[in-house]
Amino acid sequence: ADAVTIVRGDALAFARSAREQSFDVVFLDPPFDSELLGQALKAAARLVSTGGLIYAESGAPLDEEGVAACGLRIVRAGRAGQVHFHLLQRA
Repeated sequence: ADAVTIVRGDALAFARSAREQSFDVVFLDPPFDSELLGQALKAAARLVSTGGLIYAESGAPLDEEGVAACGLRIVRAGRAGQVHFHLLQRA
């Protein structure tokens, strides 16, 4: 693929340096036992374009108030085994 760039490093540091609304799709899958999901959601909300989507996995369902605090809304959510998945969009 010619239009793909792979960046190896700290994802949150990369997100801080990337241009706002520069991604149409953002995938988040931080370790479930960490506190990284909240930080990652805030970073992804800044990066995703209007109409773009964020796919996030977690060990528990996301609450709508927490997602809204990041400027996002839940478009779809579900569960597969122990993984809760969420499709999010800018509010």
